[in-house]
Amino acid sequence: MRRVQPLLQRQRRMQGCPARAGNLRSNSKKHSGTEGHDTLHGHRSNDEATGILGGIPGILDAAPGDQKMWFSLFTPQVGDQMPEILDSEERARAIAYMSQLRKQFPKLDMPHAVIQQFASPPKSPHDCVFALTTQTLSADLRTKITPCQFGGNPDCASCGCIASMGLASIASHKLGGILSVGTIFKTSIKIGQHRAKYRAKHQVPEARRILQEKEKGAATRKEGGIYL
Repeated sequence: MRRVQPLLQRQRRMQGCPARAGNLRSNSKKHSGTEGHDTLHGHRSNDEATGILGGIPGILDAAPGDQKMWFSLFTPQVGDQMPEILDSEERARAIAYMSQLRKQFPKLDMPHAVIQQFASPPKSPHDCVFALTTQTLSADLRTKITPCQFGGNPDCASCGCIASMGLASIASHKLGGILSVGTIFKTSIKIGQHRAKYRAKHQVPEARRILQEKEKGAATRKEGGIYL
């Protein structure tokens, strides 16, 4: 099991270069395995957008029998003005089309609830279960990318991250029709953060006290001619 290239890397490389059906098809074919992932972008004309969407069934048909695929929508930064950004009409059309495709192609591994979540993405990284439960590192494996995998100031209202939508759809599920999974999760996060602050507040002074006592004991033993 493997995924086709990290989403952040894919989107940054594709910025300024609107995707076409041929691009998606070649990306799908040149990778082997059981899972595939591509990003849908906006386009300058309806004809170009229609060409992309019309080419997706061919991509799904050409995928190996055991290969599962899913799609993300392009996620911009706040203030971006780019042809890849889906406007509200294009976004609604993409959602409707993905809903139609999942019925025709079992290879499109996107539950209905996940697809519909694209219509109401998390409002901010603080509301995003995926952002709250993951830590993204830069290529040096030390620099943290915040506030989520996209870094910078992502336009959450236009978020198209499939992982964010997947976990958001789970968070919106209500247990017994009353309490949402997201409420339980956020409460758990707050409890964990509170306990972490409490430990940091009390354990650091305690550790310092223990260290000072050890240093004092070592100095006493040295003065008495005892060396360990």
